[in-house]
Amino acid sequence: MKKLIVVFLLAFAGYKGYIEHASKNAGAFNDAGVPQVLLFTVEGCGKPCADANKLLKKRKVDYQEIVVTDGDEQLAMWQSFGSISTMPVLVAGDEKVSGYNKWKYVSALAVNFDNSYLYTSEAKMFDKNFTAQGEPKLVMYTMDGCGYCEAAIHQLREDGIAFEERNTSTDFVAKNELDKYQAGTPLIFYGYRRYEGWGKYIYESLHEVL
Repeated sequence: MKKLIVVFLLAFAGYKGYIEHASKNAGAFNDAGVPQVLLFTVEGCGKPCADANKLLKKRKVDYQEIVVTDGDEQLAMWQSFGSISTMPVLVAGDEKVSGYNKWKYVSALAVNFDNSYLYTSEAKMFDKNFTAQGEPKLVMYTMDGCGYCEAAIHQLREDGIAFEERNTSTDFVAKNELDKYQAGTPLIFYGYRRYEGWGKYIYESLHEVL
């Protein structure tokens, strides 16, 4: 059984899609509604899972690691969050990140725990995504010639949704920030919430929070 699970997971290791936000029916919360942090890993995951554990431990995050290949209970728990195949999978409250990317993890934690687990330099970057009154702003990092950026800009303007564009082709500071975020364009933030790319799923997700 364990070997079959490992083969299944590794077979999808090259899958390039990812889901950053939990489905409407899945989230990690205790009985009082307080966000919890779960890290799903698998035997043989190697560096990505090790790096994920290191990040959480270094920031002293209270989390539970579930090794999917340890048994049926762990497998069922993983499946309840959508059985995403790219390991590790971080679930923090209603945020879900597959694979390992420092900034995606940091963003997911910040959505649920504000600045609690952010370093000072990270908090300063995220602060730019909020108004002086602390309200989240819709921000989009773009690049000249980016078709998905143009589609996103057109759709948001058509819907009458205000946003702040940060063109990385003309703004060196924005380009430097995008590099730090380890992302391509468009990269969209609503406060701490991160949306990478553009499409129906992201469009609908934005409308859920705006």
